Amino acid sequence: MIKSLQEIPIRKTIGLWEEKWNREALIKQRAAIHETAFNRGFRQIPFSDELSLFKSIDKAIVYGVTYKDFIDVATPFVTSVDLSTKTRPGTVIFTFAINNDGKKIVVDVQRGSWTAPETAKMISSVYDTYNPLFVAIEDNAYQVALPEMMKISGYDHIPIVPFHTGTNKNNIEIGLQSLEVELINGLWIIPFESVHEINCGCGICSLVQEARAYPLGESDDAVMAWWIGKEAYREKSGSYWDVDDISAGNKGAARSLRGIN
Repeated sequence: MIKSLQEIPIRKTIGLWEEKWNREALIKQRAAIHETAFNRGFRQIPFSDELSLFKSIDKAIVYGVTYKDFIDVATPFVTSVDLSTKTRPGTVIFTFAINNDGKKIVVDVQRGSWTAPETAKMISSVYDTYNPLFVAIEDNAYQVALPEMMKISGYDHIPIVPFHTGTNKNNIEIGLQSLEVELINGLWIIPFESVHEINCGCGICSLVQEARAYPLGESDDAVMAWWIGKEAYREKSGSYWDVDDISAGNKGAARSLRGIN
């Protein structure tokens, strides 16, 4: 006896849109994506919350406030970038602040399909707006070329920190799972001045939606930019500025300590 839709072999099912998704196309699509993602997207079988990595993302959401309610004039900011690739057309620029209590506050999330010059201009705009301690950019392929292009294009004043993504992404202690640990411990705040529409396409809403769906969502660009920023801050906090200055809220002294103006 078949107990659930999941137990019905796909070869025995009939597609509802034969012109677009016939049986052969469905089988090919199932092979191209995660089995659970296929069941959710094409067979209307919801996945259990147990499969979500970031179960505590909603605990970080606070309504009726902005990031400015959690910082002062000396609070340091960090910006990180998940760049597009041949298989991922979107780029995300993520900025967060670290207050005196050690809480990390999501400040800004910019998303777009930009050319290299447009991306450089967007990074420069974000840098000029928030004056982060550094901008962390993944150091793979195109990600290596972009900082070099920025240097010769008038953006050499921006402190770029290369970040390498490899097996560290799956490391239990420092990988993506570590974000969930920080969420559980209340170390992240995602402020919303008001409740957004359910189909809101703003950057911060896209981060929340990606986190809720990860690892089975259609995109993880914002989640990766989030993790790159968090991890780059952890890695560089002892080498790019004095930790005591940061804890004292003295951003200017911390930046000048390492020659970052």
